Amino acid sequence: MAWDFQTDPEFQRKLDWMRAFIDHQLIPLEPVLKELPKDEWRVVKRHLQDQVRAQGLWGAFLDPELGGAGFGQMKLALMSELIGRSMYSMTIFGVQAPDSGNMELLAHGGTDEQKARWLVPNLRGDISSAFALTEPFLAGADPTRIATTAVLDGEEWVLDGHKWFVSNGSVADIILVFAETDASNRPHRHASIFIVPAGTPGMEIQRDIPTMAHPEVEFGEPGNHAPRSCSAGAGCRPITSSVGPVTVSCSPKSDSAEGASTTRCGGSVRPRGRSTSCASALCRASRTAGFSVSTR
Repeated sequence: MAWDFQTDPEFQRKLDWMRAFIDHQLIPLEPVLKELPKDEWRVVKRHLQDQVRAQGLWGAFLDPELGGAGFGQMKLALMSELIGRSMYSMTIFGVQAPDSGNMELLAHGGTDEQKARWLVPNLRGDISSAFALTEPFLAGADPTRIATTAVLDGEEWVLDGHKWFVSNGSVADIILVFAETDASNRPHRHASIFIVPAGTPGMEIQRDIPTMAHPEVEFGEPGNHAPRSCSAGAGCRPITSSVGPVTVSCSPKSDSAEGASTTRCGGSVRPRGRSTSCASALCRASRTAGFSVSTR
């Protein structure tokens, strides 16, 4: 059976613009990217991103009401084919992981306050995020076996655990931390996701972890994966959901911990329930109790 990947003429013009933009403006920068000072790269990156925004191609995976283009899977596939030709194209088009996955989680599971504080700046590219699910020793990336816990203490949540392979963990502004909130509901309805801002007391970014692909790592560089340790007391409004088959991205940083938990199955995110213990008040995070993160 043949597959037809042709699109309408108007969108084809967008794809043609993308190919020329990537070929002539992004790929030629690749050999000198590591030589650019961070302040200079920030200016260049914003200039390139503004061109993408002007074409209506920024953050295309989100629906229009959330600030994206809402193109659908076929157009996204055609865009991804071109974006994949340059390693940093994802950042320029606002679709880089782990931010893209985290934005979907916030869009579908966060409160209006959380969306305004974290989703909108993340979508604009003003902040970056990380996702802390994987743990050493026991769980790996299996969300049904995580050992990190979140316990409600008065009006704040105290997170206690050790995460690692948290992509961008040492540079992110917020980290979405996967933690168990109700052991009695194992294996699929026991956990929530907490938004932990960088600098939350008790959260420790221990190191960036080398891999076979990147045996030499420089701490605090995007793309690395860090181990994190912390006990974070975080006031929050967690939205608790089933966590069966979960696909998530990873990266970190924040100043209060707020919670949003969703299930992502087959490319869609479907919140399924709400924590009754913290459904009415949005609180601020105050401390961590022993939470560590290793980034990769």
